[in-house]
Amino acid sequence: MSSRFSARAKENRAHTADYHLLKVIPHTNINPFTKVKSASGKETNILSSQALNLHRKRNELVILPTTAIPSTLFEGAGQITFRLNAAPVITHDLILDFTVQNTDGAANQRISAAPMSVDRIEFFSAGGSSPLQTILGDSIWYDTCQYYTKEQITGESTRTNIDPSTYNAVTTNISPGASVNYSFSVIGNFLSQKLFIGTINPIDIRVTFKSATNNVIVNAGTGPIVCTDIRLRIPCEEMPDEEASKMIERFRAQPHTYRIIQTLYQQLQPTFASNQTQTIKLNGMGGLSPELSIMFRASLAAASDAQTTLVEPSTIEILDNAGVSLMNSNSLPVDYIRKSMGIKNYPSGFGGTKSAIYIPFVEEP
Repeated sequence: MSSRFSARAKENRAHTADYHLLKVIPHTNINPFTKVKSASGKETNILSSQALNLHRKRNELVILPTTAIPSTLFEGAGQITFRLNAAPVITHDLILDFTVQNTDGAANQRISAAPMSVDRIEFFSAGGSSPLQTILGDSIWYDTCQYYTKEQITGESTRTNIDPSTYNAVTTNISPGASVNYSFSVIGNFLSQKLFIGTINPIDIRVTFKSATNNVIVNAGTGPIVCTDIRLRIPCEEMPDEEASKMIERFRAQPHTYRIIQTLYQQLQPTFASNQTQTIKLNGMGGLSPELSIMFRASLAAASDAQTTLVEPSTIEILDNAGVSLMNSNSLPVDYIRKSMGIKNYPSGFGGTKSAIYIPFVEEP
């Protein structure tokens, strides 16, 4: 009995001694705050207890254009360029954000779905002439409608200007003198693949808009729709200085290359006739391809939602370069592609509403 009590007492004294050792430095003498520096260089005081657990912080890079916004940017097939410089962050996405104003004094006006107002977005190594990547506005609209759920399209319809029921432009007019803000994610851009851009060479991002004919759906007045503000936003993770420094040292010592998802575009403007077979050749595909998307449109004009009105062919067959069928001489009914394959492999109801043709290259389509 005495022996066990003595052992227990020694154990308690040991714990007591450890406790007092931890309290040698009074808590009041410890600075409860520490400074943390963001990627922009701004210092912020936060609690030390939070700083101990601080790793990466979600933030957003905002990039303004390198030149003034031309008055004809929106309706005149204008171009504007942004420059992305190195920053100690990991990128998650690229979002185009712009504000337009109806300068007509009397007439309401209505524009197409926001992605459709853009002709293309190109990425260049600063000073280069050959784009690293090109993304078409039509493709962004198509992919937004296909990849987003109905709930996402509904929640973002005011900024994308996409109606979640018809997938055409929202029918709300821009009243005379009013301004409206639109934005959309540039689906397919390589920055969405979580890239560390602390050591990149500057990248120029060029946005080209469409002309008035392909841009404005209802333009009854004489005053144009003018872009008054435009910027790029890059959701990202800010890295602590120490981690970023080590990453930069490693990348400089051993350069890295990335395999990115690129989209191969092909646009034809043939004259269609009844019972006619149209052949589309896929050339220059230098990598793995996850899917094929095809869009048949009766018109490229924006008036009366023509450019978002899709025409449905009867069947599709896939052939190799020698003209030999890859499907045992069988063709796929487009209705099956839309309503069976589409529903199984994509989250939205786009294929059930529009004649959207997506062929996923999976084991069980």
